[in-house]
Amino acid sequence: MKKNLFSICLLFISSIIVAQPINNISFSTNFHIDTASNFDISSSYKLAVLPGNDGYVFSSNYDDFNYNQTFYFSRLSFDGTVISDTVIKFDETFPESYFTYYNDLILNNGSLYHTATTSNSNPLYYNAPFVFNTDLDGNVLWNKVYNNDTLYNGVKGSFATADGGLIVHGYSDNYNSNIFGSFILKTDANGNLLWSKLFRINQSETNSSIDKGLLLADGSYLFAGNIDDNGNGINYVLLMNIDANGNLLWTKNYEFDAPLHNGMNASAQNLVAISNNEVYLVLNIGDPQTETSSMAAMNINQVDGTINWFKTFNDTTFTWGNNSENSFVKDNNLYIVYQGSGGAFAKAGSDNIIFGIDRNGNQLGAFTIFDQNLYTYETNAFVNTNDGGMLMATRGEYSGHHHSVIYKTDSEFNFPCVDKTIKPLLNEVICTVITGSVSEEYIDLYMNEVSFNEEPFNEVISYTESSCSCVLAVKGNVYKNSMPAENTEVALYKYDVTPGRFLLYSTTLTDANGFYMFDYLPEANYIIKAVTDIAGYVPTFYNSLGGELQWENAEIISTDCFVNPMLFDINLIEQLPQAGTGTISGHVYELEGYAPQAKKAPGDPLSDIDITVDQSPGGAVSSATTDVNGFYEFTGLNNNATFIVRANIPGLVNDSIYTISIDLSVTEYTTLDFWVDSVGVYILADSSTGINNSNLIVEKFEIAPNPASNNINLLLNTTTNSSTTISILNTLGEKVYQIQTNLNAGSNNVLLNINNLANGVYFIQLNDGVHQQTKKLIKQTR
Repeated sequence: MKKNLFSICLLFISSIIVAQPINNISFSTNFHIDTASNFDISSSYKLAVLPGNDGYVFSSNYDDFNYNQTFYFSRLSFDGTVISDTVIKFDETFPESYFTYYNDLILNNGSLYHTATTSNSNPLYYNAPFVFNTDLDGNVLWNKVYNNDTLYNGVKGSFATADGGLIVHGYSDNYNSNIFGSFILKTDANGNLLWSKLFRINQSETNSSIDKGLLLADGSYLFAGNIDDNGNGINYVLLMNIDANGNLLWTKNYEFDAPLHNGMNASAQNLVAISNNEVYLVLNIGDPQTETSSMAAMNINQVDGTINWFKTFNDTTFTWGNNSENSFVKDNNLYIVYQGSGGAFAKAGSDNIIFGIDRNGNQLGAFTIFDQNLYTYETNAFVNTNDGGMLMATRGEYSGHHHSVIYKTDSEFNFPCVDKTIKPLLNEVICTVITGSVSEEYIDLYMNEVSFNEEPFNEVISYTESSCSCVLAVKGNVYKNSMPAENTEVALYKYDVTPGRFLLYSTTLTDANGFYMFDYLPEANYIIKAVTDIAGYVPTFYNSLGGELQWENAEIISTDCFVNPMLFDINLIEQLPQAGTGTISGHVYELEGYAPQAKKAPGDPLSDIDITVDQSPGGAVSSATTDVNGFYEFTGLNNNATFIVRANIPGLVNDSIYTISIDLSVTEYTTLDFWVDSVGVYILADSSTGINNSNLIVEKFEIAPNPASNNINLLLNTTTNSSTTISILNTLGEKVYQIQTNLNAGSNNVLLNINNLANGVYFIQLNDGVHQQTKKLIKQTR
């Protein structure tokens, strides 16, 4: 006889396929170049992050004391090891003794664009923008110089465009006529000049400079710089927007009122975009009262330049350094890197401080980073890495040599190899912003293109003085009846704060000795599952007290650089033999919010969901995974036995489970369906099933109030007397509260005090030893 029920889904065990995770690592690498030949690399360090786990590129000017157009290029692995390095040298059409300034390193179109300023391409030694393109190993593909015969054009910055080209910008000075302006040029991906523009101010004793620029979401370009009105003693901050064809859209000029004043110089240090049409503008503003600089940050609407907020900050424990142009965005928060001398932590040189501000201008705090073994200079290269951390390069001195030091943090800015000290909050200075206006000129600028020849250069040798790293790993062995379980799939689930549950992070296979390992992991909480298809065994979660079938009973593993790693061995649970005619089947469906990334709508089937069956009493029977139709099925189940069926999704609590009896009158249940949302797994009542409330402890289960801050009432209606365990679980599945109570037939009111719980999401679970029901609770202090 067949009897329909609700819904759940499972058919067979399938391999879990996940994308290769990004390697997570923190490290410090300290090396120097060719010191025996008195060669060195300058502190104009540049960094680029390559895709996936391909590592990084570190480059700089190469200083052989001849002031040539020479650059150092090194390829680093993801763990900071120098794989290869070389020197790139170009000939000098008009040799002279000026230094070539190296400005930017940009990864674009699968290759690297280097921008610099050269004065070796024309007989008057006028500065000119210089761009050369290399592959990821430092082989030069092409180079271009963009000359003008009457102007000194020096590069201040560059960035990639939406159409694969390059924008280069900087100062454009005519010393003969004392006119000081700025240039902007655009090239295609091969360096061919598309257009070039000159921007300057039409009034005497006034100079302008475009110092920073970026690509906006609409494909236009935003620039920041400064205007020096020497006649009136005012220094404006300039903001300018142009379209992709170089047409001027708008300009804004900002002046600052007392106690800070533009007369002591206000300069744009960086310009970084975030979401929702917002841009951060980082400034240095002179303070006439202290005769020092204050750091300032603006949050600006990138569409029209409207200021959302403006804040200034001052660190009274340091003398402000002028090299505070390094800043970056992480999770829409702004982090400014500045230097101060005379601090308590640096062995010598400058302390490097990272200072955080959220998108509303509130301070997130600051910390100092330093190395006790090095004489350190400013950190002058910062890039975001693929694992959410930061890569930074600084210059130091060690054993009498100049050294290049590269630090890699984790996503929480932890430095396992470098000293880190938390600093107090900075002083905030109230300052008024005034929008000013000047007479502008924006015209076409002629430039002619030339190229240099690349000269051969002997390979350099880099010497690594010291290195240190932190690699987090989870490893162990899988056994079946005390014997190694080889070629068994092991799945690692990582707790993700955003959805508030465990998500599949990675999978691997055991070797011939049953050994598995997940390495280069981020610091987090994990659970491990052996997803075996070995006959006679069921998939098993790790627990140091013994294997577990359900994820709620899995042991949570925390990784940390300062905790010695241990082996997490999994002993597979043996399957309880079955020799009957019973069949259980069903489907798993999207309720709402479980798989938004897959664009699942309510009612859509969910594949790859694990369903487990236990015989009660007895033990684990089987586990299966839903197919593309969300379907699962178990056959050959024992007759005259009771089975518990549940969806086993790490991080999601079962609201209800199926308790099924198979006997001579009912041997097949075909609609044991489950519904899944972002917080739980549910059985939805269906009057057509003929099953009333046999799977429920109570008919009515309400929490009031919800959200709650102190006390809650559980309103429970049941048809029978029962002894019930009431538990409160956090989103990790850990029990944070538990009581035993007797429920009487009829209405019951259970009072719980949750005052000691932290704010967040919890689950209240009822369990009478056979059945289970769960509801979500939100703790929220008013």
